[in-house]
Amino acid sequence: MGAFKKFLWSLMTIALIILSAILASVALVDDKLRYDMLSYLDLQNYRYILLGVAIVVLFFAIILLIDIIANQNDKREYLVEDNDGDIFITKNSLDSTVNSAVRQFEGAELTDSKVKIIKGETVEANIKCNIFGNRDFEDLGRKIQAEVERGLKELTGLQSSNAHVQLNKAEKSKEREIR
Repeated sequence: MGAFKKFLWSLMTIALIILSAILASVALVDDKLRYDMLSYLDLQNYRYILLGVAIVVLFFAIILLIDIIANQNDKREYLVEDNDGDIFITKNSLDSTVNSAVRQFEGAELTDSKVKIIKGETVEANIKCNIFGNRDFEDLGRKIQAEVERGLKELTGLQSSNAHVQLNKAEKSKEREIR
């Protein structure tokens, strides 16, 4: 998290704490004091102050909502704990490892991958690849599966990794032909 984002989140947290303290104090005081506090709203200046606070809180809520939606699945992190230490692994790192494992095979192109760590013990990978040219799909599938599992084991340090590979025969290669 960047310094500006930390500052903004801290500011929003302080504003929400102050707002909740004000609302709690209004709710917990006796009726006469609550009436006296709310009677200040008859004055126009106090209404403007309350409107300003409401706008600031609404602005913070919109920022929080946008941040939650924007970062919903993008940078999901997994914590892998071991006796040697702990490591955070991002979803992007897992996807990149799968992509680099598939690129090692000529004529293979990764089209889709879903990789996740289950309970910090097992890495599950579901990948789909396009295969260009006439190849032995069974042999190539086993090799890709073994390479993906090896790469994920090296990255995460987990001994259990399962890769499920689906190969599709592709018609035309995206690579240019040299004439």
